Amino acid sequence: MTKLGTYIRELRQGKELSTYEAGKAAGCSPTVFSLVERGKRGVSIPMLWRLISALDGDFHHALTLMVLDAGVPPEAVRTASHPNTERGNRNTGARHQSAPAPSGGQGRGPGRA
Repeated sequence: MTKLGTYIRELRQGKELSTYEAGKAAGCSPTVFSLVERGKRGVSIPMLWRLISALDGDFHHALTLMVLDAGVPPEAVRTASHPNTERGNRNTGARHQSAPAPSGGQGRGPGRA
């Protein structure tokens, strides 16, 4: 079994769903769902999104497990998930940009100290 398959199975069992119910919720057959869960079938990114969304899982974690199962070294995965690091920016070309602070009167906004 793969790391991703184990994670998907844990999510499904935690929700007390059968493979039929989980597959239906994710828009795939129970056979496909079972094969993914047992690591016998790979998934595309959109399919992974549907599976994890149907199970209320953490997509970033699932994507990380999928990449690790594919043989990417853990060091590379950690670097890619932290774009603030110098190495992460150099290897991916990504630049980290802060998201705007949520509105609603909490925290500091323009003109507040």
